[in-house]
Amino acid sequence: MPLVSTQSSQKGINNKRDIQKLLSRTLEDIYYQTPVVKNELINRNNPSAQANAGRKKLLIALLNNSDKQDLGIEKYPAEKSMYKAILENSGMHRKIGSGWKITPPKKMPII
Repeated sequence: MPLVSTQSSQKGINNKRDIQKLLSRTLEDIYYQTPVVKNELINRNNPSAQANAGRKKLLIALLNNSDKQDLGIEKYPAEKSMYKAILENSGMHRKIGSGWKITPPKKMPII
């Protein structure tokens, strides 16, 4: 059985699944502050045209309307779903005092 050394231990590798588990745990240890974004419009290998358009509109709203609640996005288009999944749930866009601000994320939940 081949052995793989990590910073904390040595692990026996029997198959491809063992390698995947070890790699996942190692990357979680290294990138522990990376947010996990659960949004089907974002987590796709080939995003739809609607998702691409929403992403573009979200970036424009972020640049132009960061001082507004929900970045000024009305109703519930694709970009609002992305906004809520990434910026609102992480606390990166929140109300501080009487205004809305872009801030560092709070402790990162699974979003």
